[in-house]
Amino acid sequence: MTTHPSMFLQRLLRSEVNVGAFIGYLVERDATPLQNALGLDDNVVSARVEVPHGKGRMDVVLYGATGPIAILELKVSATEHGDQLDRYAEFAHTHDARKFLVDLEVDGSTVPEGWTHIELANLFGYWSSSTNSTVRGLAAEASSVFAAWKSQLNGRFGQMDSAILTVALRAVSQGLAGRTPFDMYTSSTSGGQPSITAYLPHPSGTDDAYFCIDIRCNDKSNPHLPWIARLGVHVDRGEDLAAARRTAHLLAMPLVPALTVSKVQSACANSGTGTLATTLSSDKPLKEPRARETSIEKWLAAVDIAGDGKISAHPVFFHDWGRRLAAQFSLDLTDMTRNELEQLIVILMDHLTEYSEPHG
Repeated sequence: MTTHPSMFLQRLLRSEVNVGAFIGYLVERDATPLQNALGLDDNVVSARVEVPHGKGRMDVVLYGATGPIAILELKVSATEHGDQLDRYAEFAHTHDARKFLVDLEVDGSTVPEGWTHIELANLFGYWSSSTNSTVRGLAAEASSVFAAWKSQLNGRFGQMDSAILTVALRAVSQGLAGRTPFDMYTSSTSGGQPSITAYLPHPSGTDDAYFCIDIRCNDKSNPHLPWIARLGVHVDRGEDLAAARRTAHLLAMPLVPALTVSKVQSACANSGTGTLATTLSSDKPLKEPRARETSIEKWLAAVDIAGDGKISAHPVFFHDWGRRLAAQFSLDLTDMTRNELEQLIVILMDHLTEYSEPHG
């Protein structure tokens, strides 16, 4: 395998802890360029990283002669955890310190009130004016990596670094949430892989019931490996888990005719974006038990017995918790852009909606 220096630097910069330490190093060598670029009134005399505060740790805190003067909260792949920024804002208010959110998000992303947004590439670019040649060179290398990652957001998923995948999915989520009735969520799977989920209230009007499209990365380190796409229904847990599972089953069964490979691919082709049809495939999107009706009856009986406990796999659908029931497809994102993924999610949600009632 061919290696190149930036490959190792990229690996280093995927970690926010490492990025914070890198900034701390540059500040200690020459704080003036950053101090001037941020418009800080006091001189920066030191930097501390991973500073404990409440339940979390602040990535970088810049100190003047009498105490903290600025907080740099860094986001590479991750987003805010809970009320993290609110808690750090309390610290800043106590010390009359400035607050800067430094990330890779797409232009136009929401910035919390009171925080100043800076792109990671630009932050490291501030040191281009340093009189220290070592600082200038190292900062320029880091800036070029972050700039390259940011540019990948406008390209195809197969060309994106693993660090930018979750950022790209957040951009898809924001785009859809702004122009559709979907509720959008981006997160990580239990294995730490990026995922995006779209919900649409079920047209039956059933409380806490939704159509659901869940797209999960298999291996973010392998950009050419197909992702998993699950299409089906989701019912919130509520106070009666068994009832939620039965409801999910009742709402999912009418979708069975819609969840074949040919029907899903036809929905894409008929939408005017036929090139998306070939991105979805599956040998068996739904399970095919020999005695389907008997297997379903046994599963429903087991649901009642289980109550709030664990339940075996649904005989027809792939399931999460017994109340998200879906067909499973492989999704090739290699040559797909963010806009095309948005289109695909809309097409698939329309397809589910069309089959919400049994077809003759």
